[in-house]
Amino acid sequence: MILSAIRSSIRICILFVLIQGLNYTQLVRKYTPQPNPYARFGGQFRQAAFCIQLLLLLNFILLLVEEIFKREKLKKFSGLLFTNLTRPICLVYSSFVWINLLVLNPIILWTSSDRWCPRWYGQTIYSLPAISVLFESFISSHETHGYWKPVRYSIYAYLTFGLWHLSLWFLDDRLPNKLFDQSALKQFLFALSIFVLILSWVGIGYLIDWVLFDLPSDNEIQPKIDENRMATKCNEIKSPEVSPSFETSESENTSDGNNSNEDEVGSDGNSDVEDSSDVQIECNSSNNSSKPASSETKKDD
Repeated sequence: MILSAIRSSIRICILFVLIQGLNYTQLVRKYTPQPNPYARFGGQFRQAAFCIQLLLLLNFILLLVEEIFKREKLKKFSGLLFTNLTRPICLVYSSFVWINLLVLNPIILWTSSDRWCPRWYGQTIYSLPAISVLFESFISSHETHGYWKPVRYSIYAYLTFGLWHLSLWFLDDRLPNKLFDQSALKQFLFALSIFVLILSWVGIGYLIDWVLFDLPSDNEIQPKIDENRMATKCNEIKSPEVSPSFETSESENTSDGNNSNEDEVGSDGNSDVEDSSDVQIECNSSNNSSKPASSETKKDD
């Protein structure tokens, strides 16, 4: 009960700061000096920070509601959204921004404590996403599908945002951000650094889930492995591959081989037959268990 109250309090604080940041973003859009790039087509959705704040706000609302009402489906959905999308995207974005600011890369600019970007607002859009998901990772367990699904979903998300900006370039006939004005080498290094950060942060998130909460558990992984192995064995039994030449030679030498084979069959042959019969029985039992039993019985005429 106490841990649940602590988790809820932390999430409410994060939601409060996120809402303040989103409200200030709207004010910046309204009163920023002209020409205002965020008054054109797409508006605030041109900003990666704005999209990430909305995603983070939605995910933390779902996590808070699940903590209060204890719904299993909502817990699974919010957990998968957090581990597959929100956590890796936020960690990659914040770390990438600060690395670029430290090396004075002209793609990202931030003048702290000036009129339009006070320090608290800069920290809200650049640092809060990473800090909030790290706190959430340590205070609560979340549904997870392992390592590669978050990697794929994160890459898809960043590719989608890149295609969105590429479409803005054609719609406005102006460069949507400073990345498109860089050389091909810098653009390649940009994409490579995003990919490396995705692999790194997804691995760190997977390590946190595994060390602290033992997720994904062996009880979830091992049955799937056993099921795949059994399905492979069943397929091999149902459709054995026999070459035509072997079938011909076997039919020609049946009479000659019968006498000699009767004397040479031993324990090895019996064990092979027993193994194949055991696999056949397991296949039949698995098939029977997968079919629901009929509730109606046929009546005799």
